[in-house]
Amino acid sequence: MKKTVLLTAVLFSITQSINAQCNDAVPLPYVENFDTSLPPDLPDCTYSYRQTFVGSEWDCAIAPNSSFTGNVGRYSTYSDVGWGMTCDFILRPVQLAAGSTYNVSYKYANEDNQAAIDILRVSLSSANAEIQIPLESHESISGAAPVNHSVEFTITSTATYYLRFSLETSGNQGILYLDDIKIEETGITGIPDPALAGIIYYPNPVKDRLTITNTTGSENLELYSITGQLLYAQPSSENATLIDFENFPAGIYLLKTGLKNSNKTISIIKE
Repeated sequence: MKKTVLLTAVLFSITQSINAQCNDAVPLPYVENFDTSLPPDLPDCTYSYRQTFVGSEWDCAIAPNSSFTGNVGRYSTYSDVGWGMTCDFILRPVQLAAGSTYNVSYKYANEDNQAAIDILRVSLSSANAEIQIPLESHESISGAAPVNHSVEFTITSTATYYLRFSLETSGNQGILYLDDIKIEETGITGIPDPALAGIIYYPNPVKDRLTITNTTGSENLELYSITGQLLYAQPSSENATLIDFENFPAGIYLLKTGLKNSNKTISIIKE
């Protein structure tokens, strides 16, 4: 009996230690490519959190085709239930500092090019959930070719944050693959970004007008409110663009630009 109690106490202590390590912020750049895990298990200290009573969980799988390498994150929307499902994939925490600019990049695809997954939301939340930062929403995800996407944003409150991929589906819409997730600090805005033809934007935060240069080659240039309202749109064939923010209320806005299979979202702060 004493041995059993002692063994239970030791196992409890080990579990508590592992959980404490999972709560420690990891240094940047933080890369999650799922290659450290043995499918179907997710990498250590990452989680699948199902918000609905039914549905699948996120897991890990071997790359489905040559467009991906190693392992990938996977969510299957196939189900016999007759209502919607929502499930989050949550990464390890990172410490982000107020006034610093960061970039989140990732690759995703739906294995079924005849179906469309309802929506994949990407967001940051602080450890106490008091701070919620929407980063991106991908709607009607279809096509087996992977899309490379990146989001650049500036933090206004220093805190420990969790990156969250929340998939919402009404069921039987294919299998979503997710890979090559990276969080890194980019430093000061206004320097060339090699991901998309060296786009330059300044100032950020902005008070009246935002200047965007070197956008030649991108398909579109769009500005959205944090609630998803389209505020500005034009083909980005010009070498320089000015967007008037003077009449916009203070807050966070999303500037989107991109090519066919590579796009970028930039968080702009209006003071």
